[in-house]
Amino acid sequence: MTLLALPFPEFLEAAFDLPALERVESTIAVIDPAARLLWVNPAWHRFARENGGEESVFAGYESYLDGIAPPLKDFYRSVFANALATGEVFEQDYECSSPEKRRLFRLRVLPIEGKGLLLEHALNAEGAHEGASENDVEARYVSAAGIILQCSNCRRVRRHDSHAWEWAPGFVARPRANTSHGLCPSCVGFYWGLKLAKRS
Repeated sequence: MTLLALPFPEFLEAAFDLPALERVESTIAVIDPAARLLWVNPAWHRFARENGGEESVFAGYESYLDGIAPPLKDFYRSVFANALATGEVFEQDYECSSPEKRRLFRLRVLPIEGKGLLLEHALNAEGAHEGASENDVEARYVSAAGIILQCSNCRRVRRHDSHAWEWAPGFVARPRANTSHGLCPSCVGFYWGLKLAKRS
């Protein structure tokens, strides 16, 4: 079964207009209290296609949280649990840029009567990248182990020589098989307030 075949959850039917949710440009996913993916709208699949991802990216996962980088998994587990327990909406802005544009999105986590959460990712702003790095020298970014480390949030790539994180549009436009995802220190600190261990 593909994600497109997932039925619209019954607990949403009384309050939400399915055709309207299917038409919106924001990407929407619905998860249950255990963070299992219940439904996604067409914009979710379209965003995945347009950004080089797999439309069925969550098909093999037991939980929505399985698709989140480890340092943030506990953060979102806490956010989801709090929203379900309190009924309060959670909102946060974050960066998810394309090769051509710097893009800022807003995540809204809407709790639905303790039965699940509606997660909406809406484009807030976009503009041209400033000071894009040259990406023709792969030796800058490929480690001795042959790995390219990319921030899963801002999508910048770490230089293996200086550990600086740079915008390298070629790696965003054409992800390599040897790419591993993590989080750069700036994104972790600014968006999530976490601390990365200092390099010794």
